[in-house]
Amino acid sequence: MPNLLRLQLELTEANAPPLAIKVEMGLNIIAGRQIQIVDPIVYVNQEKIPQEIVDAIAINLNKQIFLANLEAYGIQSKILKLAIAQEQLKCDSLVSESR
Repeated sequence: MPNLLRLQLELTEANAPPLAIKVEMGLNIIAGRQIQIVDPIVYVNQEKIPQEIVDAIAINLNKQIFLANLEAYGIQSKILKLAIAQEQLKCDSLVSESR
C-alpha cells in the first residue's frame, strides 16, 4: 500500500487572483532506487484537473525521480524506508559520494 500524501498551496502573482492547488497522491518506493507517484489527483481552485493530464505529468515525474540519475554526478543513494503519517514524512536513506 502506498504512502498517501496531500499537498495544499496557493500561488500568487501581482495583479492576478491566487490559485489554490490541492494534490493528493500515493508514493511507492521501488527497489530503494525510485520514488513512484501513484493515483495522483489535482484540483485547481476546487476544480479537478482532467486525469489524462495529471497522469501524463506523473509519468514524466516518475522518470525524473529515479535515484540512479544522481550517479552521473558521483552520488549513490538508496531509500531504505519511507513513511508518511499525519504532518510527518520520515525517510531513511543511504547517500554516498563516489570518486
